[in-house]
Amino acid sequence: MVLLKNEQNLLPLDGTKPLRLLVTGPNADDIYCQLGDYTPPVRPEAGVTVRRGLEQWAAGTPVQVAYAPGCPAFGSDPDLMEQAVEAAREADVIVAVLGGTSSRFGGGEFHNNGALKAQDMATMDCGENVDTSRLELPGDQLTLLAQLKDTGKPVVTVLIQGRPYATEAVTAHPMPCSAAFTPVSPGRGAGPAPLRRGGSGGPSAGIPAGSCGTAAGVLQL
Repeated sequence: MVLLKNEQNLLPLDGTKPLRLLVTGPNADDIYCQLGDYTPPVRPEAGVTVRRGLEQWAAGTPVQVAYAPGCPAFGSDPDLMEQAVEAAREADVIVAVLGGTSSRFGGGEFHNNGALKAQDMATMDCGENVDTSRLELPGDQLTLLAQLKDTGKPVVTVLIQGRPYATEAVTAHPMPCSAAFTPVSPGRGAGPAPLRRGGSGGPSAGIPAGSCGTAAGVLQL
């Protein structure tokens, strides 16, 4: 996990004091978005999502964790977004978990070798034979993030991604942002540990990584 910015030192979250935490976003509680391409079906308990990890951390502490999906990874759902924004107004800190997925269980037709053949509607944006002409986060995710920011509450953004995204719209504010890439099945590093105080695997030195601010200058073939 890469901590892209933390200008106001909001991270790590302090679990010793009362805190109302909202976890939202299409990747907040989806184990398959944390898995790479060619992933077989897994048991629900096989991994720890960001939502589950933060709920486990908050157990026995003054921290209260609420959850709202916010929006689908692809597509739009105004009701889900409205519910998330209403919950955000009651929170002290918002954790927005955004990104894409290589999940093969949302639909789509596949070749015998496992590569994607066709999908009537977007259900995955990363994986073999999955091409795209844009680097923006899919669906209404940027709209959700903008509406969460408009509440005036601190927003921590976690990007779970198996491919590059243009991050300018995400990092254009001083709130923390982390990229979890594809943290595989255990998922223990998918967000909770670096977000919370006292968590093993918190932000530390490691191999540098870069991301695209915008799609400008990206070679299109």
